[in-house]
Parts: sequence; structure tokens; C-alpha cells
Amino acid sequence: MGKRYRIMQANKKTEGYPMKIAVLATQSLAKTIITPETKEKIRSLGDVVFNETDNTDAETMKALLQDADIAVTSWGTPS
Repeated sequence: MGKRYRIMQANKKTEGYPMKIAVLATQSLAKTIITPETKEKIRSLGDVVFNETDNTDAETMKALLQDADIAVTSWGTPS
């Protein structure tokens, strides 16, 4: 377990609320780059929402990002 992961775990416990994490990569891309183990590790850090579509349009991104503390991006995600 890396140092950043441990720090984030400690912050999660001390902040008193779970972080909201938005994974913006499309569903098909996420399946190829995020292993089940990594998905579980991300979920352990807070409340996670994944892009359940293959859309990266503004409406989809805005909905995923609402109230997010962290955004996880990848190729094809709008900047």
C-alpha cells in the first residue's frame, strides 16, 4: 500500500465524512484500464460514482462531478 493511499485513508477517517470520487472514464475504457482490485481500492477511499456510459458529453460529466471531491480522468475525458 503506497504512502498516498495511507494518507487518503487517514484523511477519510479524520474528516468525518466520506469523499465523493467521480471516475469519468467511459465504461468501456474503464473496463480495460481499471482492474477489479483497483476498483475496490478506489471504493475503499470514499463514495464512488463511475461513468456507467460511453458518453463524455458535458451533461454526463456535470452530473458525475456534482459535489465530487476528486475526479479521476483518463484518455478521452474532456478537460
